[in-house]
Amino acid sequence: MIEKTSELWADLHMHSYYSDGILSPEAIVKYAAKIGLNCIAITDHDTVKAVDEATEAGNKHNVEVLTGIELSTTWDGRDIHVLGYCFDHTDAALDAQLQLYRDERRHRAIRIIDRLQKQGMEITIEEVEMKAGRGVIGRPHIADVMLSKKLAYNINDVFARFLGPDGTAYEDKYKISPRFAVELIEKAGGVAVLAHPTLNMKETHVYDMIKAGIHGIECIHPKHTADSTAYYRRLTVQYGLEESGGSDCHGRGQVPLIGQYRVPYSVVQRLKDRAQALRKVNA
Repeated sequence: MIEKTSELWADLHMHSYYSDGILSPEAIVKYAAKIGLNCIAITDHDTVKAVDEATEAGNKHNVEVLTGIELSTTWDGRDIHVLGYCFDHTDAALDAQLQLYRDERRHRAIRIIDRLQKQGMEITIEEVEMKAGRGVIGRPHIADVMLSKKLAYNINDVFARFLGPDGTAYEDKYKISPRFAVELIEKAGGVAVLAHPTLNMKETHVYDMIKAGIHGIECIHPKHTADSTAYYRRLTVQYGLEESGGSDCHGRGQVPLIGQYRVPYSVVQRLKDRAQALRKVNA
């Protein structure tokens, strides 16, 4: 429970069952209201399916819901995620790109399953889609099916031997550049923020992302230390970028991470102001 003060708080990074989380958008909003959050953004991977449900629930429970997404990009051979905020989630170009994402994710899953079948494993795309449920299909869903059939010892074993880059069933994914993601979000009227830069990134990559045109950096994240948070905050000041942050909650565990990593509402207002300014420039 967040201590009641005059300060308003926001958690701007979390996932619902429309990507790789396990909670519904309404359940996320209700929990956010219960612990005293004033604003959230559900940043599902490559989909905005949660936005309307979350917004409706937010109206009921007095929690502001920002539009959010987490786009998967590739740079210098590394997975780099870009968060989007305050955009029009009904934008036609964005919708077309997200549909392409979904189609390519399914095609990749089929190729992976074909490799697994050739190795003697009984697994089908229908089983994986059932495991994914409402979510955008991905390797974790294939891993879940494999584990349910005892085809590997644990999740680490699945990725080490089969689904990771060195695995026997690995298939490369559909790739877009961080710059493309930034432009996609910006053209939809939003702001693009570099997600959890301490994960899988070198310091030089952060500067590459600044050159690519990101509008902000996620400074608060469960994987960040106090020193890394301070460092990224200095970068936002130095390069005139926005700060963001959140729990990256996926709903697992007895107590969700929602709200345990949060930012003051002033961060939300600056993101809104930045988005509005960009829309005027791009009008």
